[in-house]
Amino acid sequence: FAKGHEDKITLVRNCLSWERFDDAPVPMRPPYHIMALCRFVRTKGLDVLLRTCRELADEGLDFRLTLAGCGPQMLPLKALTARLGLRDRVDFPGFIPHNKVPELLRQADVFVTPSRIRANGDRDGLPTVIMEALLHRVPVVATNVGGIREVVRNGETGLLIPERDVPAMKRAIRDTLADREKSLAMAERGRRLILDFYDSEKNARSMIDLIAAHSA
Repeated sequence: FAKGHEDKITLVRNCLSWERFDDAPVPMRPPYHIMALCRFVRTKGLDVLLRTCRELADEGLDFRLTLAGCGPQMLPLKALTARLGLRDRVDFPGFIPHNKVPELLRQADVFVTPSRIRANGDRDGLPTVIMEALLHRVPVVATNVGGIREVVRNGETGLLIPERDVPAMKRAIRDTLADREKSLAMAERGRRLILDFYDSEKNARSMIDLIAAHSA
């Protein structure tokens, strides 16, 4: 939409305050801890993650899945969990207050964002929780939807996969868990990207300078 008007546009990115973000231990020992944290709505694609976990269980992977959050899809997701025979592997802790998010993320071995585009075009932008996971140095697997690719750069800061693709998600989770050193290195690069481009003070100053320049 900006073609031909690039000189009139200034990009000021979203930002986070990260004083409280410490390294997650990421032990990557069985049972592996797979995690997602989001609103329970269709665009989040949690049903795809559950189907992926059914296949991982069938292949013998020892893991637990935490689906944290709440929303209108809570009951359907719990019903799907039961139908897939995953009740003994999946935890639904419910709504997580923001001040408890760091504590939760520090328990993860891999953070998964399985977002998808709905038929009406509804989709994610850039979920803040992905940036929070990377700031904790938690490896990320995410779908190539909306603004996610801005911070999850495939093979560089995490693993990016097509939406609704169970085999691709399964491979990405397995690859992440199979090589702790490589996965942590990607997460560390992701953290550096967040620190470099999503700094709250730096971006606030950019906004102030921009407003001042156009008010003079």
